[in-house]
Amino acid sequence: MPGARRVIKLPFTEKQMQCPHCRATLTIPTVMGTITLSSRRCPKCGKDFVIENDVPRKPDAQMKKPSGSARAARAGKRKSKSGV
Repeated sequence: MPGARRVIKLPFTEKQMQCPHCRATLTIPTVMGTITLSSRRCPKCGKDFVIENDVPRKPDAQMKKPSGSARAARAGKRKSKSGV
């Protein structure tokens, strides 16, 4: 039978965690056995947090998104000094 597809079943689990900001109990649905890295937003306080190896924590300052006024640095063209 060409084109036949095999059904793939993923184990759906719900993990219980607490928001690192407001300590609200959250139910995180996932198909992974361990959440290695995921960014989430608490529905109660609205603050972002990171889940790393099933441990919720506040994001580092380096992980925060830049403000809208921040611009990416662009490399300018260098003029070659060829003595031709």
